[in-house]
Amino acid sequence: MPTLVPLGYSVRATTGGAGHDTFTLAHYRSFLANANFQRLLLLSVGIGTSISVIATLIASPLAYCLAFEGGPAKVVLLTLIIIPMWSSYLLHIFAWKLVLGSNGLLNSLLVRPGVI
Repeated sequence: MPTLVPLGYSVRATTGGAGHDTFTLAHYRSFLANANFQRLLLLSVGIGTSISVIATLIASPLAYCLAFEGGPAKVVLLTLIIIPMWSSYLLHIFAWKLVLGSNGLLNSLLVRPGVI
């Protein structure tokens, strides 16, 4: 549903004011008329397709191995798959530690004027 909202805005003349309810495809015509936009669109689609194919070629044998073969390497392979997924979580923890820690930004801002 959230992806439909930008699509709805893309076919309106303006996002507010008098042309808010006017349906138009002018934005798409101007996009397709610009050679630079066409080149960037093709480049983006090409990169996305390449990455999808590479990920599928790597993930399919790995999934088969984990599901049916595994053995002692199964735990190591699963760990190697899961570790990158922790990076976002760990970055959030470190960021909050910088803000809320005893020497963090918030504590420093509150100690300086004598609030705490």
